[in-house]
Amino acid sequence: AKPIKLSGSAPITRAQTVVQLARLYEIVKPHVKVTPRAVKYDPAVLKMSGPEKKQLETLVRLGAVGSYGPLAAGPGDKLTVAQFGDALGFFLARIAQMTHTPSTKYSPPLMGG
Repeated sequence: AKPIKLSGSAPITRAQTVVQLARLYEIVKPHVKVTPRAVKYDPAVLKMSGPEKKQLETLVRLGAVGSYGPLAAGPGDKLTVAQFGDALGFFLARIAQMTHTPSTKYSPPLMGG
C-alpha cells in the first residue's frame, strides 16, 4: 500500500489507519527479533469488514492494535486526533518491543531479581 495523502481537515478513517499500520509493520518485519504470543480477542468486537479486516486481525493478534480500542472496536469509522495518536503510540510501542534484541543486561524482564 502506498502512503496516504490527507488533505483538509477530514479525519482519517479506520480502514486508512489499518492499511498504513499494516504497511509499516511489513517494512519493519525483517527486523523483528521477538515474536510475542498471539493476543486472544473476540473477532465479533472488531468493527471492520472488507479486505482491511484481515490486516486488523493480524495487528490485533500481534498486540500492535488494542482489541477493544477505538481503532478496532470504536463506534465510529473516523478517528479523532487523540484516538489516532493513541493507536499510533500503541503500535510503535509494540514494534519497539518486537525489534529490540533481548539481553539479560538491558531487558528488564530478563534481568532476574
